[in-house]
Formats: sequence, C-alpha cells, structure tokens
Amino acid sequence: MRPPIIAVLGHVDHGKTTLLDALRRTSLAAAEPGGITQTIGAFKVSSTINHQPLTITFIDTPGHEAFSKMRSRGANVADIALLVVAADDGVKPQTLESVSIIKSAGIPFIVCINKIDLEGADPVRVKTDLGKHDAAVEGFGGNIPVVELSAKTGKNLPELLEIIQLVWELQASAGGARRAPARAPAPRANLQIEGEDVGAGWSATGPAVLEAPIIDSRLDPHSGPVANVIIRQGVLRLGDQIAAGSISGKVKSLTGDLGQRLDQALPGDPVQVLGLKSVPPVGSVLTHSSQKTRNKKQETMKLPLPSSLLPLPSSLNVILKADSVATLETLTDAIARLPESKFLVINSSIGDITESDILLAASAKANMIGFRIKIPKKRQQLAKNESVLIIADDIIYRLLDRLTALQKPVAEKLPPETGRAKIVKIFAVDGAAIAGCLVESGKLEVGNSVFLVKDDVRLGPARIKQLKSRSDNIKEAKVGTECGVLLAPEAEAQKLKLSEGQDIIAYQAEIQNEQTNKLTN
Repeated sequence: MRPPIIAVLGHVDHGKTTLLDALRRTSLAAAEPGGITQTIGAFKVSSTINHQPLTITFIDTPGHEAFSKMRSRGANVADIALLVVAADDGVKPQTLESVSIIKSAGIPFIVCINKIDLEGADPVRVKTDLGKHDAAVEGFGGNIPVVELSAKTGKNLPELLEIIQLVWELQASAGGARRAPARAPAPRANLQIEGEDVGAGWSATGPAVLEAPIIDSRLDPHSGPVANVIIRQGVLRLGDQIAAGSISGKVKSLTGDLGQRLDQALPGDPVQVLGLKSVPPVGSVLTHSSQKTRNKKQETMKLPLPSSLLPLPSSLNVILKADSVATLETLTDAIARLPESKFLVINSSIGDITESDILLAASAKANMIGFRIKIPKKRQQLAKNESVLIIADDIIYRLLDRLTALQKPVAEKLPPETGRAKIVKIFAVDGAAIAGCLVESGKLEVGNSVFLVKDDVRLGPARIKQLKSRSDNIKEAKVGTECGVLLAPEAEAQKLKLSEGQDIIAYQAEIQNEQTNKLTN
C-alpha cells in the first residue's frame, strides 16, 4: 500500500494547521495571512509507531465558510479524514458542514478534540453535541474514533498517529484502501524518519496507471501553468507525457512538499507539476497520455459564472482576479452569496492584474477585485489614471467585508473630488489619532466627506472633524500646505485605521449647519 492520504477538516481557528504544524514541526500556521489557511496545502509526515515506520500524506483544508468547495475537494481525494473540533469552542457550523462532506465522500474519519489545555475546555460537551448530529463517537453511543489532544503542547499526538495507522490498516484489510498497483511500489530500504524527506517511502519497479488528482492550479507569470497534485497511484517522472482532461503536456519540473526538485513522484507524494499547456481545472485527474499535445495557448483559466450573478438593477460591474483556480472559484461563489449582492462579474481569471484587465475595467466601468494577487506599481498608476478602483486583500473575510461596504452606495453617485492629501505621519493627541498631511490637490475643509485610500484599497467613509495648522484651528487647508486632520467615522461602530502613505480624498462639503456642528462640537 501507498501512504494514507488524510484530509484535515473543521471550523475556522479550531487548530487544524497548528495540529499539522506540530506533526510536521514547521511554522505553517504563522505563515498564513490572518492566521487562517487560505489554500489547500498537502505534505508528508514521517514518524515511527510501535517501532514501525509510518508515512502519512496530509491535506490541510481551509476552515472559513467561503472555502466549502475546497474542503469538499480535499475530502474527495483522501482515504481518511480528521475532524478537528476545539474543546473550548465546541461544534460550529463548519464542523457540521465538514461532517456532511466527509460522509458524502464515503471515507472513515477520526474526531480530534483539540485545545484541551485551554481554560473552558469541555470535551464531553463536544462529544455529546456531535452525537446529536449523527456523528456519535466511541463511548458516546457510536463507533467513530476520538482523540483528546493539544496541538500546542503535543499531548496525545502519538495516540493520534496510532489511531490513524489502525484505521488505515482496517480499511486496507476490508478492501477499502485505494491501493497503488502491486507492480508499482516496493518499500525503500533507505527510509529515514523524523522530519527527513523520504519520497513517500516507495520506489518504482514497474509501470503503473497514473492517477493524480489536481487539488489546485494556477498560472505562474514566470513558469507558466502549475498544477498541485497528489499521486494516488502510479509513478510520475520528468519527461512523461501527461494530460488532465483535454489539456496535455510534458513534465518539465517536479517539486516536492519541502521545495525539493524531484526526478519522479511516487504514490502518496504531493507534488507541484510544470509542463501542461494551460491551467487545468481543479478536481480533474492528471494521467499519462500518449496523444498529441494541443498547441492552443491559454494564459488564464476562465470559470463559468454562477447563474446568481445575472444583471441586476443598479448593479456593480466587477472583474475578479485570484492567484489560483481554487481561490478564484471560492471568490466567485462567495460574492454570489453576499446578502443582496449587486455585483455583476464581467470577467474572471487567475494571475496578477494586467494592463488589459485595467483597460477592460475602464471601458466597462468596472471595479477590480483581487484575492491573493499582487498589484505592480505601474498597474496601480494606470488604474488611478483610468479611474478604476482596485480592492484587493489576502484575507477572504476582510475582502468580503469591503465588498459588502462597496455595494451599499450603488444607487448613489459620489460628488466630485474636491481635494486630496497624503498622510505623512500619525500623531496621538489626547488619545485621538491625528493625521499629519500634505495637501496635494484641491483643498480640505471641515465637514468634508472623505475616504482613505492606499494601494487602491478604500476605507471609510468618514468626515473631517477638525483641521489644524500648527496649533491653530483652521476651516480649510489648500494645496501645497501641511495640516493636521482629525477624522470622525460616519458610523459610530466603525473604526478607521490610519497609516502613513494613505490618501485622504475629500468630496464636496455638505452645507448643513446641524451636521457640521455635530462634527465640530
């Protein structure tokens, strides 16, 4: 048998990546933006159980609700699932969704009750609640294996590995394990333990049918189409002719889970593959192919738009960009599910924002929405010149919050810009944050409606509550002058995060004495 492939599922911030971090002895959790896993990562862990070597391939699936399709994809590739539930937080919506995904995939699973070291941890409550949702564990009316552990302290991690090995052996003896063909793998003699790469613990001794599900794909601006796969059976070598559906190519490069270059990938190996002619669909299966490769070039992978994104009255045109097919799919679905969504997606593709993207947005009067992409300075300037708003972020929930705020004033037209100032320094005066600014165009006036903009990401709206020149209160600050600006959010619960380099963009001041007095008093 090849190493088991394990999917790790659960609610956001219940410790899935930290658990894998403890097993792998790396710092994956700290490297993730915002502390949540943003894309499917797959890697191997090697250890010894009962004096026997054990190699396991893990898939870490995101926990945020917008990543439901990626969680489902991970479970469908795996042999066994780990359902991680925080002992202090209990069963949550994504916990139940994960249970449903696991059952739909038809694979066994193990419940990992994590964070038992925290105050307020209540493993009994977790077990009881799971039983209420058709996921009863051992000792609570069911037969689902359960482990109480702490990924932070390492408590009971060896017990978890033992249970994984036991479930895998039982699955194999029952004929449920997805085996690599008998002629393909044989145990390697040079298997190393405790953190060293072992090439999945197999060597190839004969031909085999390649089956490698694609768990993510993207267009790299330097290397071209990239596919992240897990070798479920067979062997993939440099120079092999490959295909994923109608997309074909030749293997130019194989990269392992630790960034190492490989000559071949064996059953259980998670690898990055270069050589396909275009970006393959996520969820398709990479196989060997002797057919002629197609010459048609495709720089981006376009996704079909959901039927929910049809033209709406007072709609906002948007162009979506993301770093991979999986994250673009997630972004598209998440936007479609926004309450009272007014967005009309006119184009979506993977890769960083290009000049043609901005020109298309300008002609279509669309906003650019970017997820986990880079915005080169030249593109930022072009967007500014073409009056194209770019909203980009590495954190999905933060991006969705900004989109929710963006669609509120769809039917309203912002008045003309009257002034723009650059924040050069932040001061704290009597507990309030004062923005030290240089007025670059027009003028700022007390009572102006303003937005804060940096890297074409807009925050606000707010109003200018007070203007100062040195220690004097002033009513306006003209172009070329320096001033201190005190802002007041339009909504009481709203918090404005000031930072150096932000632009304060002012709009026509409202001539309503009552509102102005409220702001200045």
